[in-house]
Amino acid sequence: MFFGLKTGVIFIVSYWIGITAGLLSGHINSTSSIYNNPQIAARMVFIIAVASILAIVASVCLDMLIRYLSKLAYYDTVTNLPNRLKLEDSIRQNILADYKKNRSFAIVGIKVLNYNRINAMMGTDQGDILLASIAGRLRTHGKAAMKTGRWGGSLFIAVIDESSYQEIVFFAKRLLDALCQPYIIENRTINMLFTIGISRYPEDAITEKQLFGNVISLLDRNKNLPDEIIFFNEEDLKKQQFNFSLIEAMNRIDLDRDLTLGYQPKVHMTDGSCTGAEVLLRWTDSARGTISPSVFIPLAEQTGMIRKITRWVIRRALSDICSAAGKTGLDGTGAVHAVNLSVMDLKERGFY
Repeated sequence: MFFGLKTGVIFIVSYWIGITAGLLSGHINSTSSIYNNPQIAARMVFIIAVASILAIVASVCLDMLIRYLSKLAYYDTVTNLPNRLKLEDSIRQNILADYKKNRSFAIVGIKVLNYNRINAMMGTDQGDILLASIAGRLRTHGKAAMKTGRWGGSLFIAVIDESSYQEIVFFAKRLLDALCQPYIIENRTINMLFTIGISRYPEDAITEKQLFGNVISLLDRNKNLPDEIIFFNEEDLKKQQFNFSLIEAMNRIDLDRDLTLGYQPKVHMTDGSCTGAEVLLRWTDSARGTISPSVFIPLAEQTGMIRKITRWVIRRALSDICSAAGKTGLDGTGAVHAVNLSVMDLKERGFY
């Protein structure tokens, strides 16, 4: 347990040989010792031999158990590749420790873009077979990588000992060529789509968490295209962090307090008469000031909050128009007011 299987077995065998030699040779401290009796010495040798064998068997079983638990903890059961914990531990202890002296490497993230659709269509069993096939190609065609593994879901990781942009792109293209070849699963031909995100040490980050975080931030976007190779850019990360903070603020928004409507008039060019207005939404955040609709509307669509906002806009616009009609003379003039809708609103059955 303390010295490992090999050293532990050597220690047990050496102990048994030493005790046995002492007993059989009769070199016991006292001439009156019962172990000077050959029969008792033989019995003791037999007992120690049995105990040593049992100790060796226990050590082997314990080592097998430790290896099995270690595999469960550090290796993916579907692909048999190192999992997230193993990858982080390898980068932290084995790689970063060796790369302090002006050396560099790159973390290459490989994401399967259409895996969820294929998995839903074929079933989880065939989906697992497909992941195992992808892992097999990673082992075969990613031999230049120091470490390959499955981060989770449809995201794989390769660590390569390359620093130059050209060498990294060459590796990524070669890997894409291999991975994008059709897969045969139960006599069905399947084409998979991949995109690759890359973060370099030490140009982009100096810790394993930052390196992996950079790659994941690249591959978690909704705009990833097939066969795309993306290098980490700090400005993109800052933009993502800003958008994330806006989403947090949007979740705490008070519609009546923070949102306001503006009415941009539509004027007839011939006589200058007002034919209506376009209803414009404005958000004023207490910490960030006025935020452009071109910034927060796409985020509201991503989070699904656009439905709630659209309904508020319609209710408020109707209330404003009805209350202002008698004051401005818009009633009876046929003025038409336009409210912008999202595609998500149009797709919702209960919206109309």
